[in-house]
Amino acid sequence: MDITFLIGNGFDLSVGLKTRYTDFYPYYFYQAESPNAPVDVFKESIGKDLITWADAEVALGECTGKYTLKQAQNFRDCCDDFLSKLSAYLILQEKKFTDINKESVKRCFLKGLTEFQSFLFDQQTAAIDRLLNAHASEGYTYHFINFNYTHCFDKCLEMLGPKGTKLSGQIYCKKIGELIHIHGAVGDHGHGMIMGVNDKSQVKNKAILNKCELMLTIIKPMANENNHLDYFQRCLNAIDSSSIICVFGMSLGKTDNTWWKQIGRNLQEHPDRQLILFQQRNGYRPWIFADYLIAERETQDLFFKNADIAKADRDSLRNRIHIVVNVDLFGGEEIIKK
Repeated sequence: MDITFLIGNGFDLSVGLKTRYTDFYPYYFYQAESPNAPVDVFKESIGKDLITWADAEVALGECTGKYTLKQAQNFRDCCDDFLSKLSAYLILQEKKFTDINKESVKRCFLKGLTEFQSFLFDQQTAAIDRLLNAHASEGYTYHFINFNYTHCFDKCLEMLGPKGTKLSGQIYCKKIGELIHIHGAVGDHGHGMIMGVNDKSQVKNKAILNKCELMLTIIKPMANENNHLDYFQRCLNAIDSSSIICVFGMSLGKTDNTWWKQIGRNLQEHPDRQLILFQQRNGYRPWIFADYLIAERETQDLFFKNADIAKADRDSLRNRIHIVVNVDLFGGEEIIKK
């Protein structure tokens, strides 16, 4: 049985890295002036509207409205400069990922992978356990779709062993499967970083889409489908084959709708499959159960919206979409030596 984890920026934040876009902007603003004047104007516009640019991918789609078709190259120059500086910044952040406690990594990651259902309520845990037990004889393979540009998660997973490693101390066969950086990674010249929106509907100025190079610059699924590495299809296949999908450190944003739609189709086509969404919420009070019920409903509704699931089909899926709030699945704070 396949189990797939989608890993987002929440993991890097959990190990102490400052990898939000809002963390990056001070670094970006204080770089040397660009020889390209439009890039300097672009940087100034970000500084004047940091609230909008807290989600840079959404903001890029909106930003296209400021450029005419004749200025399309200016927009691409701005995107290229932004991504180049972001890569340099993230390399600096990744270098801070040191003093890793190997024994804590092994313990925390093994628990996160093999006991993820233990963070659920009893009734939810029982549903997951029934599914796991039904497939126990065939064993479990854990796959990972990493949405981060850094290699921090990879480094921790490698401490358990390479692809194909059987996890020790388990009754049934449990092994590590694929890990794919779907949007590329810093320092990976074979698959450069991909950044942008999910589809044409998220691009404000449709005129610039008449230029193929701009669609490849800003529409992530299009860039993925044309990268010659087959990562996109392999990730789609992993989701489609998985009986359980866990999403950790991701905000369910609309710029990743492709993946929410694929997961939604998986749930609709296979009535026994399960989705677990690990979410962070500010102001959450775990001692007030109504806070959980509200978080559960709101998170499910956001998933349904971005997965494009019809309202008539939503209620039948709710009992297979499990929400875990403010839980560090992989023990980020524990795996860094104090």
